[in-house]
Amino acid sequence: MEHNEYNDLMKRIKCSDEFRSKMQKQLSSEPVAMETYEESVSGTDIAPKRSWTRYAAMAAAFVLVCGAVGGAVYGFKQLGEKKPSQEAVLNSTTTEYGTDTGTEDVTDVEITSEAVAAETTIQVTTAAPPPPDASVNDNLSYLFSSVNEYSRCTLKTGPTMVPQGKLLYDTTLLDYNITDLEGFKNCILSQEWEKAGDDTPGSDLELFMPDNASAGKGTIYLGDLTIGGDYISVSGQTYKLKNPGNISEAISQYLNFTPATELGYKINHSFSVQEGKPSNIYADYSYSSSSGDNVAGQITYDANKHFMCMNGYGTLNGKDGGVDLIMVPNDSTNEWDKVNGDPTAMEIMDTEGVVTDDLVYSYSNGILSYQPEFHYIYFLKDIERELAPEGHSMYKDIDFASNNEPNGSIKYTFKRVFYELNGEQLTESGSCEYIIYTDTSNHLLSYEKIVGGNTEISYSLQNYTFDAPDFPMDTEYYTKTYNEIKQKSEALNK
Repeated sequence: MEHNEYNDLMKRIKCSDEFRSKMQKQLSSEPVAMETYEESVSGTDIAPKRSWTRYAAMAAAFVLVCGAVGGAVYGFKQLGEKKPSQEAVLNSTTTEYGTDTGTEDVTDVEITSEAVAAETTIQVTTAAPPPPDASVNDNLSYLFSSVNEYSRCTLKTGPTMVPQGKLLYDTTLLDYNITDLEGFKNCILSQEWEKAGDDTPGSDLELFMPDNASAGKGTIYLGDLTIGGDYISVSGQTYKLKNPGNISEAISQYLNFTPATELGYKINHSFSVQEGKPSNIYADYSYSSSSGDNVAGQITYDANKHFMCMNGYGTLNGKDGGVDLIMVPNDSTNEWDKVNGDPTAMEIMDTEGVVTDDLVYSYSNGILSYQPEFHYIYFLKDIERELAPEGHSMYKDIDFASNNEPNGSIKYTFKRVFYELNGEQLTESGSCEYIIYTDTSNHLLSYEKIVGGNTEISYSLQNYTFDAPDFPMDTEYYTKTYNEIKQKSEALNK
C-alpha cells in the first residue's frame, strides 16, 4: 500500500464510540505484572504468550482503530515480512522476559545511619593550606588532600564538545575505583611537576577500556582535579611534568572499573560488529517512565548494517498514539553530527493513524521539544551514561550483586547513594536502586530504576531473538522511508 493510499484508507475508516471507550479503558489501566524467571525456550516453541495484557490491548486497539492490515504504520508495512527465517529462529534463543517489579532489600555495609535520621553525614578532614612559598609538589599534595574514598574518579574519552542537551554519542564516561588511594597519590606526587600556563598543551591518559580490546584516550576528573597524561589542572592553574612522559601506565595499577561502569559499557557495546558474524535483534518491547511515556512495540536492528526500525503504541509525550523510528547509517561530514550516533527519522501518529509530526534527530539534540526515551540503541547508550553519571561528584554503589538465573539470564542489583560535601561534612543527598537483566553476551533484557520505592524507568524485552544468521532487512526501503520523513520534516521547519 502506497502512502497516499494509506492516508485515503485512514480517512474512510471509523470506529464506534463503544469500541473507542473500551480501548481507552484498556490504555488507562495498569499493566499486569509478568511472571519472572521464565525458563528459556528454543526450537519450534518460539512464541510464548505475552503477559502484558495492557500492551497487547494497546497494539490491538491501534491496529483496529486504524484498520491497517499487515501493520498499523505504513513505514513498517514490511516489518512482519522481514522477520528472521524459521531456520534462523531455530538456531537462536527466544524467550519471554519480565521485569522484576519488587525492590531488593539493600543493606549499607559501609555507612551507618540512624533509622530516624533523614540524612547520613560523615566527617571528612583536609590538610592545612601550604604557605605561599611552598613548592609545587607541596601545593599538589594539599590539593590531593581533599580527595577521599567518596571522591569520584572518572575518565572522559571522545569528543569534548558539549552541545545543547546530552553529551555527544561518541563521548564516553567511565568511573574507576581507586584500589589504593595513598598509593595513587604518592605515584603522582613522586613525579617532578612545574607550573604551566593555561594554554600549555597537555597529553591524554591512555587507559584500557572494560572490553580489554581497546584503549581510551582522555582525562580523569577526580574531585576538582583534572589529570592528563602529563598535566594536572585545578582552579585555573595547570601543573606539567618537568620531564617529558606520561603517567598512564604508572597510575593504571591503582585503577579498577566500578562494577556498574563495566556493566553499562558492556551493555552498550553488546552488539559487536565483525565481518561474517551476525549481530542483530528482533524483539517485542515495553517501556514506561515516570515522565509519562508508556509504550509497547517491536524492534528490528542489524548492527552490521547500522539500520534499525521500531514501532510503538501507547502514550507518547502525554498523548495516546503511535510512532515509527527508522535509524540509518551516519554518513555526515559535519564535525558534530558525525560523532553523534546514527541519525533517526521519527513519525508520530494519533489514535486515528493521522501523522502529527515528522522530524529527524540524532542522539544529543537539545532543541527538540520531545525525544522518545525508548529508542533502543540510544537507550543502551543512556544506560552507559546512567551508570557513570555526569554531574554527580560523589557516590557509592552498595551491595552490587550478579546472579545467574534459571532461564540463563544474569540479574544485577545494587543501590547507589549520592553525597554532597558541605564544608567538612559529607551529606547523603539521595539514592536509587537498579535491577538489570542481561544474557551471557551482555545484551540488555530488562532494566529498572527505582527511586523512593517507585519505578522511574522500566524497559523490558519479550519474544526476543539475537544474532540470527538469516536476518534480511530491506535497507533500500528503509532508506527511502527515512528520506521521505526527512523531506517532510525539513519542509515543516522551513
